[in-house]
Amino acid sequence: MILESSLNMAKKLRITAVAEGVETQADWNLLRQLGCDLAQGYFMARPMEADAFLNWVRDWKQREVI
Repeated sequence: MILESSLNMAKKLRITAVAEGVETQADWNLLRQLGCDLAQGYFMARPMEADAFLNWVRDWKQREVI
């Protein structure tokens, strides 16, 4: 209920909502269902070295997760 209310408030205020700590597909699915704008967490990617980032971005864009 708190998550849904926070996302609704962000939309009414025209603020981009970013969910942190997304660790599972279920977390991601719920956020998408509730209309969350952006997310970050281990489900998207583990911390990585800067030189690995470009390869990660290329791979991520090819996924159908979003």
